[in-house]
Amino acid sequence: LQSLTSDVSGLLNSSVLFSGRLYSEKHEWVDVEGSIGTVGISQYAQEALGDVVYAQLPDIGAEVSRDDEVGALESVKAASEVYSPVSGKITEKNTQVETTPALVNKSCYGDGMMFNHPTGYHTYRVVQKET
Repeated sequence: LQSLTSDVSGLLNSSVLFSGRLYSEKHEWVDVEGSIGTVGISQYAQEALGDVVYAQLPDIGAEVSRDDEVGALESVKAASEVYSPVSGKITEKNTQVETTPALVNKSCYGDGMMFNHPTGYHTYRVVQKET
């Protein structure tokens, strides 16, 4: 993967300029579809953590800024904070990850996703685009 660093801002409301998965420097990802960003941790991050046994996610309605600490994951060998790669208000969280943290290991880009929030008029940092 080629590392890219640029700020993308503003024009992501109703007309989509970008659709796809972007990665933060801290190994979180955001998958942008329309005006909704779905957030989780990367395959690399879940492999580095090992078997996840505890997950704490942000509350619905919480206002978060890019790079804010919004949750935590604990495994049998490490603990790690979860950071938001985008700014916005949390509209949905994956409560299944809190009750069954191993979903992060089984499907970090699917059932193990963390939370959603709108991406319109907010800025996020593009670090890596999946190739």
